[in-house]
Amino acid sequence: MWGFWREIDDLVFQDNDDIQARFRNLGSARVVGGEAELAWRGWKERLELRINGTWEEARNLTVDGELSVFRDDRIPNRPFLYGSAQLRLAENSFFAAGDRAELYGNGRYTSEFFFSFESAGDEDLKEVVPSQLTADIGATYTFPEFNEWIFALATELRNVNDAELFDFQSVPRPGRSFFAKLSVSYR
Repeated sequence: MWGFWREIDDLVFQDNDDIQARFRNLGSARVVGGEAELAWRGWKERLELRINGTWEEARNLTVDGELSVFRDDRIPNRPFLYGSAQLRLAENSFFAAGDRAELYGNGRYTSEFFFSFESAGDEDLKEVVPSQLTADIGATYTFPEFNEWIFALATELRNVNDAELFDFQSVPRPGRSFFAKLSVSYR
């Protein structure tokens, strides 16, 4: 667990209005936050659980200029809370000597955040990027080495819960999707 405090002069950030997004300069800003991670490995080193979270309070401290009217507002396009959790189960020599099989699941959370300064405009009409919670599952199988060749097959189902996801521009991201990859390497 750790924390951070950062005083920033001339912070460039992306601001949005009804027509376009543009980069602007804040004269002064403060970012305060903390991060924690918990990791556990057990059951003969086969099972691993990892959970982490970050809280970040990024505030405008500008006292002069047009952006000073938003003093003490959160800086737009930045979530203040996010975290993830991973669970991984792995086994060496699963089907044959020298192979490896892994199953995993990931979950991610991002809090909602404003698209523009929080005190600008009517609160009932403000655009927000909604909070997001999504999960992925996957499996990887690494075949036993064959004459210095290594083959691995990985599959992943992303966004299992088919949640509505958005990037920091509030642009929709893909829904549920499936991926498979075959990797070949030579020693």
